[in-house]
Amino acid sequence: MIELSENTGFIAYRLPSEKDHQLCHIKSIHIRNKSSVLSDYDFVIAPYDRCNHNSYLLSFGNVDKNGSLPTIQLKDGAFDDVSKNEYLDTCQNLIKRLSNGNTSKVVLSRTKSINTSEVNISEIFMNMKAAYPEAFIYIFHHPDIGTWAAASPELLLSSIDDHVKTVALAGTRKYESSSNNEWGSKEIAEHKYIENYIYEQLDKLNTEYQKSDTFTQRAANVEHIKSEYSIQLHGQAFIDVADILHPGPAISGYPVSDAMQIIKEIESHDRSFYCGYLGPINNQGNKYLYVNLRCMEIFNNGFKIYVGGGITQDSIAENEWIETELKSETLSDMLMSAYHEDHQ
Repeated sequence: MIELSENTGFIAYRLPSEKDHQLCHIKSIHIRNKSSVLSDYDFVIAPYDRCNHNSYLLSFGNVDKNGSLPTIQLKDGAFDDVSKNEYLDTCQNLIKRLSNGNTSKVVLSRTKSINTSEVNISEIFMNMKAAYPEAFIYIFHHPDIGTWAAASPELLLSSIDDHVKTVALAGTRKYESSSNNEWGSKEIAEHKYIENYIYEQLDKLNTEYQKSDTFTQRAANVEHIKSEYSIQLHGQAFIDVADILHPGPAISGYPVSDAMQIIKEIESHDRSFYCGYLGPINNQGNKYLYVNLRCMEIFNNGFKIYVGGGITQDSIAENEWIETELKSETLSDMLMSAYHEDHQ
């Protein structure tokens, strides 16, 4: 268990479609274990792979509405991105493997680094709020854990006035204001894997649920296929439902256990909190957990952006590279804008 004094770390976050953000000073932080009682805490941060990384539960001291982010000491980072050719080779080998095996989909991720001489986290946070009005925005800092930020479009699970909801989100294409294009078969299949997984997991819980129609949702410069699920819990703990849904096919693949094993074999970087989940769990009695996507690690000497995409036997490696570039584009542009504005 880690104990922190007040103001040792902080998290600033803004919920989707809201104007105001909350600056929360961390009073204490605990490694989550089986005996942890969620209602005793204010915020949870979980990694992609809970078997090899800790999940953290945060208790807050002061909470300032629209507070200014404090000055912090950032660590230097080591940047070791794979090249485009390396990514294409890995992706092409993965496509062949999927064609000859029983795994239908694997989410292949990579990092994209931006080197700078200075970092202004306040400018970054405000630019993220403007660029991603419909996303969950946060910047988290703890001197031992690191500094992370994201603009996630994907809800994992929420409980608002005891109404519990999750979503299936998949497929990516560039947003075009005049486009009414139908989705391709690959993207539709990816979305179906996620829907099937949600059905399987919720059926294990013996819970009741209703699914919405499928629709397209915009997230900055891209859009995705989405459907929503309303869930009626009958004695199940909220966090247990989150854990049984995570990590789902949208961030691992399908079947999930097979895809996670392949990811361990072929990805050269540690995902850490990328593709994990986080969110406030004591927000006026409501809980909001988001998948940690459109995510980056912040260092004194630059940024490490994490991006990925679902690979199937029908994938084309060059197109998958382009998809990851699209996903990183808004974050990259926003970061460079903040950096250049700071130096004018």
